[in-house]
Amino acid sequence: MKEILNKVRSTRIIGLSTNWFHVFLIVVIVLGILLRCINIDSRVYWDDEVITSIRVAGYQIANIVQVLLNKSTASASDLMIYQLPSSAMSFSDTVQGLIAEEPQHPPIYFLLARLWIQLFKNFGSSVVVIRSFSVFISLITFPCLYWLCLELFRSRYVGFIAMAIMAVSPFHLFYAHAARPYTLWFLAITLSSTLLLRSLRLNTSLSWIAYSVSVILALYICFISVFVFISHGIYIVLMQGKRLTKATVLYLITMAVSSLAFLPWLLATNSNLRALNTTTGWSSEKLGSLNLLRLSLNNLREVFFSIGQGYAYLTFLLLICIVFSFYFLWRKVPKSVWVFIFSLVGVTVIALLVPDLLRGGERRSTASRYFIAPYLGINLSLSYLFCIQGSVVVGWLRNFWQAIAAFLLTLGAVSCINLNQSEVSFHPDFSNIKVPAQTINKYERPLIVTNLDIKNITSSNNVIGSIGFSYLLKPDTQFQFIANNSQIDFSEPSKTVFVYVEGSTIFLKSESAK
Repeated sequence: MKEILNKVRSTRIIGLSTNWFHVFLIVVIVLGILLRCINIDSRVYWDDEVITSIRVAGYQIANIVQVLLNKSTASASDLMIYQLPSSAMSFSDTVQGLIAEEPQHPPIYFLLARLWIQLFKNFGSSVVVIRSFSVFISLITFPCLYWLCLELFRSRYVGFIAMAIMAVSPFHLFYAHAARPYTLWFLAITLSSTLLLRSLRLNTSLSWIAYSVSVILALYICFISVFVFISHGIYIVLMQGKRLTKATVLYLITMAVSSLAFLPWLLATNSNLRALNTTTGWSSEKLGSLNLLRLSLNNLREVFFSIGQGYAYLTFLLLICIVFSFYFLWRKVPKSVWVFIFSLVGVTVIALLVPDLLRGGERRSTASRYFIAPYLGINLSLSYLFCIQGSVVVGWLRNFWQAIAAFLLTLGAVSCINLNQSEVSFHPDFSNIKVPAQTINKYERPLIVTNLDIKNITSSNNVIGSIGFSYLLKPDTQFQFIANNSQIDFSEPSKTVFVYVEGSTIFLKSESAK
């Protein structure tokens, strides 16, 4: 085993022209980087991104609804006010908005995004600027993932393969172009995992302080980071044994300090459980265990490729590779490696997916973003498999595994190219929004009448949808917002009226409309 690891460690990415697979990896990584930097604003600015901009700007949806209901009409340009930071709203307003309406989202991403927008607001449209923050974070993740592979495997070759897999992952490309916190969360998980391994290797106070800071940052990016740090704790216990070693003590101190640092946000969340239950209520919807399992497999497939429906055999091939990579890890690498990866994958799956399956298939686990840590572990496992089987072994077996890896990466590259050229996101609900927008833009004085749910005001999808819709409309397009079951006012017959209800635009044309 030591001989195999020594061969991997001594692998140098030089003389690339002599090995087609090395050249292929470089091309894939460069392609992934280029795809992150182009067509940033090509896709529809979807509802979750609209909410992000509202939070970043420091507004609260409840206040927006009240203002819009009290106005006779509001133009599309008026709605854009709620999407950009201004001197009227401060960083503290951003934090207060999250506490009041979305306490499940800690504030670090939103504060950093606000700072980014203020620094680069003159470098493009609002969509380009806020999405470019995710692009920037995604690019930083490449060297961080490479560093993690060096700490875990002591192999640059594994690091290059892992970066290639991430580079052409439709999942990672999508979030690299999305104004959402999950690319930053992936960076935080990768960085904290790297710093943990470094701390265990160096076992110095400074290295543990760096790890502690990364833990606090990750918690303030996403609540579910707690599962990652539980997996780190399991790893330390299994590796250190029952002995109370210096590493174990320092880890416990790190967790204590991080918990105290995160306590203020926990208290804020606990003080507003009603908003938390309202905004996360969708997660308890039951889909059925089999349906949930099918959707979870589809999410896993889209981490590596997304080429439409009807390719079940490709999903099956991917699963075989993943399962075999786990088996290969268990049999071929030191315990310190496979325990780390299995813990990283297993804790989140056991904490989220297994309970949802047992409770009849609750919808929570269909959110692929919650499984970023397991996806990272799977990437590491496959990267090691492709590294060993594609470089250390000889003969036809080496060519076979290089071909499998190249095929998987090619599927990912094709998927990412298609995604980059698409005008819609992974979310089919937003695939038909441009057609009604183009229709409305043909009229000189269009009026869009939107019904708002004042009983569930903090999660009013129609006001969010209307703001997102206004990105595609002429700035002078008028909106009229009415409360539940109010009568639509046709007192201005010169206008063409559209009714926007639950994400659908219904065309109503008055007799004298032009």
